[in-house]
Amino acid sequence: MSRSVRAITAGAITAALSFSTAAGAFAAESSSPQNGPNAASAASAQQPKLAFSQLTSTVTERVHAQYPGASLLEVRAKTPGGGVQSISTWNFVYTAVKDNRQVTVLVDASVGGEVQPFTVVPHPWLGDRVLTMPIGMEPQQADKLLKKAGYTAPYKSVVLRHPLTWPVIENPLFIFNPGADGFVGVDVKTGEVKPLR
Repeated sequence: MSRSVRAITAGAITAALSFSTAAGAFAAESSSPQNGPNAASAASAQQPKLAFSQLTSTVTERVHAQYPGASLLEVRAKTPGGGVQSISTWNFVYTAVKDNRQVTVLVDASVGGEVQPFTVVPHPWLGDRVLTMPIGMEPQQADKLLKKAGYTAPYKSVVLRHPLTWPVIENPLFIFNPGADGFVGVDVKTGEVKPLR
């Protein structure tokens, strides 16, 4: 399988994979009361895991109930066990319009389907093309392709995104972060595995 390199700025990838820690600067919104991330983790332990595509549909329905024109930009997760099997929560990033201004809507959802209150950032999210779902590939499939191509080291995180870069990347990628070895992308349409610089 080809390992052709397409340039992506390291800063853009790092920014896309970093998880927000300034929660106090954001406004949390929800259509129903929730009991917080710990409750979601406990609930997900008791529920069967949803397929990634099913979870994405569930979260998108919730977001569209409050923001009908919202578009999905990224889906991100940390992998504490070094692989996709250890993911307990996915973070979804949407672009939407609120009060006639573009905002970013962040939503955490457990693999069992528990959706947390929305976090709304009063600024647009830059650097991504809109994702059109379904994409036709599950994270587990991308993980297998990654290992088949020789990237067998544990990775810290994974993100599904379609980077807005030059040269143009034609399809969305599952981007894995193995740490010292940089980032590796798996094309969701072609299955091509390529290191990203």
